Parts: sequence; C-alpha cells; structure tokens
Amino acid sequence: MKQIVTVRSNTHYEQQSGAPFTLKAFIELIVVYTDGKDYTMTKTDIIGKPKLSEVRLIVSPEILTGLITDLQLHQTKLESIRSNADKINALLKHIQGGKNDKQI
Repeated sequence: MKQIVTVRSNTHYEQQSGAPFTLKAFIELIVVYTDGKDYTMTKTDIIGKPKLSEVRLIVSPEILTGLITDLQLHQTKLESIRSNADKINALLKHIQGGKNDKQI
C-alpha cells in the first residue's frame, strides 16, 4: 500500500502564447509517497527501507479548491468507515469475552 509522506508546493506562473502578456498563477503540488521497500542484506539481518516516489501536479486555484473539497468528502467517508470498524471491533471483543467466560 502506498502512503503519503508529505505534500509540498511551489509557485508556478504561465503565460499564454499569442495573447497579450498576462501571467496566470498556478501552484505545483509535489506529493511524496512510499512505494514499497528496498531490501538490503547485512551480515546478520535483512533491512527494509521505504522507497520514496513523487507525483507533481500543476493546478490552478480553482482546481486546488475542488481537490480540497473532494478530500473533505473522502475524510467524512473515512470517519464513517472508522466508526463502523470501531463498532465491529467492540462487537468482536464482546463475543470473544463471552467465549472466555464460558470456558472458565
């Protein structure tokens, strides 16, 4: 599974060719994430170090606002999933606790 390590940004300006000189403001998003592991063998052990990869996106302020809105919707969904997982875990602990009482 890939995990995001960090998100960075740089300013980026663009000018349309053939049009009067006007700069359009953009931002370059750099998403750094782990992409598996690199393994190194030592004399006594095998050591795994995460491989880092990156994705670069150039987005306008409008697109960035849309991305943030989409991520907030996914965050709400994730909180619901986490709540369901907590309920299932509690139910399993309760069931397993009942089995342990009967065994005694």
